[in-house]
Amino acid sequence: MTLTCQAAPNCRGWLLLKLGRLRIELWKVPAQTEIPPHNHPNIISRIIFLNGNMLVSRAGSRKRWPTKLIRWYRLNPGQEHYGRAAFGDGWFLNIEHWVGPMESKGSAAADWDAPQDLY
Repeated sequence: MTLTCQAAPNCRGWLLLKLGRLRIELWKVPAQTEIPPHNHPNIISRIIFLNGNMLVSRAGSRKRWPTKLIRWYRLNPGQEHYGRAAFGDGWFLNIEHWVGPMESKGSAAADWDAPQDLY
């Protein structure tokens, strides 16, 4: 199943595994694409960056860190994060554990919460 995200429409995702409240998605972020600040209120995520092409930030910090090869980050429900594919296409896995109500599509892209002034 191909997934898209309303706030970053150039990004594409693929559902790799669906097991109860667990989902694993693979995401491609095209070069120079910005993923705006947002959070997922119903998901604990473990993001595994598969190449070093992303600059990311989480928990409201305005500092961005280049991702390291095969590095993972934990994001708690409601924890703000954002990123940009700064050095070419970015690829990451999102291992999602749904702790709140599940959206019908069961994707982090559907459990998106962001400041209203972004839209």
